[in-house]
Amino acid sequence: MRVRIREDFTGFPDGTDGSKTHYRAGQTLDLDEDFAKLINQKGHAVPHGVPQSAENGSMNKNDDQEKNDST
Repeated sequence: MRVRIREDFTGFPDGTDGSKTHYRAGQTLDLDEDFAKLINQKGHAVPHGVPQSAENGSMNKNDDQEKNDST
């Protein structure tokens, strides 16, 4: 699964000390689906292609449109 890293963190993709990896904000990576879902849920990453405006709150596309309509 392709994700974009939101913040620096250290993760263990396969659950072992040997897989210790330092991730940096802004990286776009293809990761194992289970690990990608886990770091998405923890807020460390978002699926690739999610607009940055949607990261901090609503994932509702209509919210962005409403903001544009009101300006």
